[in-house]
Amino acid sequence: MPRQAELKLIDVAVLVLLNHQNRVLLTQRRDDVHLPNYWEFPGGKLEAGETPQQALIREIEEELAYRPTQTQTWQIIAYDYPEFSVRLHIFKEQSDNPQVHNNEQQAMQWYAIKELAALQLPPANQGIVDALMQYSDQTQ
Repeated sequence: MPRQAELKLIDVAVLVLLNHQNRVLLTQRRDDVHLPNYWEFPGGKLEAGETPQQALIREIEEELAYRPTQTQTWQIIAYDYPEFSVRLHIFKEQSDNPQVHNNEQQAMQWYAIKELAALQLPPANQGIVDALMQYSDQTQ
C-alpha cells in the first residue's frame, strides 16, 4: 500500500490569555480563511527563522496591540487536518486587566472556560479546551 504523502507542517504560536475573572480571550476567524468564522485562541504562524516565543509576541502585538510579558510555555499540540498538519505552541498568561484592542477587525470576546465547550473552535484547539477545563476544575 503506498504511503500517504507527508502533509505540510505549519507551526503556530497561540496565546491562552486569562483575565482576573479567569475568562479566556478568543477571536473569530475571518470568513476568507480555513475554518471561517470559528472562534480561536489568538496567535499565528511562525515565520522563517522565528522561535515560537518571537512569533507569539509579533502576532499578538499585530492582532491585539498587546505585548505578552508573563507567558509560560504551556503545551504543544500536533493535529492533522486532511490538507495539512499543525503544531500549536501554546503559551498561557494570566493578567489581571489585559488591555487588548481588536486591530484586525475580527470579533473578539472573553469567555468563561466552561463556555468553551459550546463554541465552534478548530479541532486542533480541543486539547487546549480540555486542558483549560482541568485547570478550571483545579482552581475552583
